Amino acid sequence: MNTSRSNPRGSRSRLRTAAASAAAVALAATGLAALPSSASAAADGIVVQYRTSASGASADQSEPWLKVRNAGSASVPLSSVKV
Repeated sequence: MNTSRSNPRGSRSRLRTAAASAAAVALAATGLAALPSSASAAADGIVVQYRTSASGASADQSEPWLKVRNAGSASVPLSSVKV
């Protein structure tokens, strides 16, 4: 039984939903790619770097690859660091 013939509105609705979802994912990935890849707290000397395995300006998923390092000369207790 071919459901697309018996319910053409359902197929179109699913197609529209899939297209809208794909557009939302693409916009979210573009927004994440536009974020700066490095941020630092000037007072503490803490530097946070983000890395992605995707090449180019966009990625199909977010990846929590963060590198936190102390770029200052004083020690910083880890309990005071929030990412």
